Amino acid sequence: MSRVLGLLNTNTTGTLLKLVAQKKLPVDQFVSHAFDLNDIEKAYDTFSRAAETKALKVMLNA
Repeated sequence: MSRVLGLLNTNTTGTLLKLVAQKKLPVDQFVSHAFDLNDIEKAYDTFSRAAETKALKVMLNA
């Protein structure tokens, strides 16, 4: 299971998840950093410094 961190309008979450499941949204182009769930603190740190780390979206793999 993967989670993508970041700001997201919750009104569109369902639509976005459907587009991802249908492979109509190229998620791999949006995720800039991926971490194991055990590295969640590093993931949050990376995303909190997005301008410095060039993080667009951070994915957590569980």
